[in-house]
Amino acid sequence: MKRIAIIALTASALLFPESAEAAVKAGQICKKINQSATSNGKKFTCIKSGKKLIWKLASASKAVDAPLKLPTVSAEEPKAQERQLEVTSSAAAKVGTGCSFLGTHVGLLEGPAQCKEVNGFRIWSLIAKENDSVASRAYRYVLEKYLAAPEGNLSIDIRLDPNMPPLGKTIEKGLNVGARFWGTSPIGSPTVPALISADLNWWPAQLDAINDNDKESNLKRFAASPCQAGFHGRFWTFAFRDPTCFTNVGFKQVAVHEYTHYAQAVLAGTSTGQKPRVPWMEEGLASFVGGALGTASDMGSDLRSNWASDLRGNLVSVDFFSKDERSVYESPKWGSIYPVGAIATEGLVALIGMDGVLKYYSGIKEGLSTDQAMANAFGLSVSKAAKLLDGYVTSVSSMSEWSLAKLQSEWESAKKS
Repeated sequence: MKRIAIIALTASALLFPESAEAAVKAGQICKKINQSATSNGKKFTCIKSGKKLIWKLASASKAVDAPLKLPTVSAEEPKAQERQLEVTSSAAAKVGTGCSFLGTHVGLLEGPAQCKEVNGFRIWSLIAKENDSVASRAYRYVLEKYLAAPEGNLSIDIRLDPNMPPLGKTIEKGLNVGARFWGTSPIGSPTVPALISADLNWWPAQLDAINDNDKESNLKRFAASPCQAGFHGRFWTFAFRDPTCFTNVGFKQVAVHEYTHYAQAVLAGTSTGQKPRVPWMEEGLASFVGGALGTASDMGSDLRSNWASDLRGNLVSVDFFSKDERSVYESPKWGSIYPVGAIATEGLVALIGMDGVLKYYSGIKEGLSTDQAMANAFGLSVSKAAKLLDGYVTSVSSMSEWSLAKLQSEWESAKKS
């Protein structure tokens, strides 16, 4: 982890440096911070260590830069002191620490944050609600729902291969985070097994134990690709056999993503039967929520930035993924649905919140068509919603993101047309 040392000195210390004539040694007690002394040709500086002032051998290899003043130093604090500003990456961002790239958005448990310049320093700073972007408003809705939900007592049967790499435990945590967020696995509800392993030999007996009717096809799928995860109607599988599986946004949001598919089935009443679905809404919502809950899942606070980066050069429209047709699922363009859908759904959530999303699925459960349910929750048909959100997705892809006010204005115009 990179650190930047910032030394603040008073004018008096600069104009009237003190020296010590007596021989000194590193670690001996000194009297005044920043006092300097030379002994046996070596230069020493008086520093504060804990509650004591001691002599420290000055480094001869580094030139001393002009002193800088940290913005948090107040008149009541000691006049001469050393401060350190910790710099954290977007994946491990913490409020008040340094950051590298201005404008970068992250989602923290304290709220949405951004890399901002504060008194000449780049600092991770919380975003006030009145200054929300589309991304921060959407994240705020997700965080509010997550923090308001109770913890624990979830009906998930975790079956974790004891030889699974440590990241297997993060999958378990992600499933619990997803369950807490959606509230669809309360105690007393049907227990859903979650199978997690990196060993092909572990799977046959486990699939037999849950009476998987598609056992052979699932085993073939696991063997064909080293990175597999899915919700199969009544159980989850997470089969990751290669170290590269654990390095991208696809894995980092996978547990919450797959849990969200279960929640969608429960909310829409499709657990026991097939109902119409909108691909960009189904996969997009799972990808968006999976990314937004990255911090809560110990998977990093920068998953939204990863989705935005994956959009660079995207040429697939949101509306392409509006039709629930085999040709869409089998298209070579299918892989684009995850970043496209995630950012499109981010725009939708920024406008109607998570309550609007629940209203959409409630409509599907009540027997409405996808167009009727979307119009009931969002004020637009599926196709019109996709075309509106495609404008926002394109703005993110081109790195000229619409403001929240711009998206709201376009939405109002679309509803009147």
